[in-house]
Amino acid sequence: MVPYSIYFGLFKSLINILSYILTPFEFTSSEISIAGIYNYIIGELPLVFALFSTGMIPIIINKYKRHKLIVNFLLLCSSALLVCILLAAETESPYIVYIVTALTGFFLMPIVPIMFELACDAIFPLGASFAVGGMYIGSTLTSVIGN
Repeated sequence: MVPYSIYFGLFKSLINILSYILTPFEFTSSEISIAGIYNYIIGELPLVFALFSTGMIPIIINKYKRHKLIVNFLLLCSSALLVCILLAAETESPYIVYIVTALTGFFLMPIVPIMFELACDAIFPLGASFAVGGMYIGSTLTSVIGN
């Protein structure tokens, strides 16, 4: 529960300030909104790629039964891509930022149901609502502290 809280809390913080980070690189607000990082929402491109990956990753998990390995791989890839968003902004090409944010959505969003399942298994005698509630509260608190 703690890794989820820290990771997604910091991700929410980054999403909240990313439009301010990209503005000095002369991105317009429409370019930023297409990348999905304007007005505190995760927008179009990452969402489309996330929908595709959340349909594909469970098939891989059911085939190989390696939850933790897959979560670690997805966390590593999405963390690297979050850093790459800033590097892509320096190129001042909106298309590179679009590609990086789309890939971030692809690797980031399938982690959520996997981590919920792992957290529910970890606190088994307690109900699943404790795990999910604790994870949401933790990520919100981390986001507030990060901002």
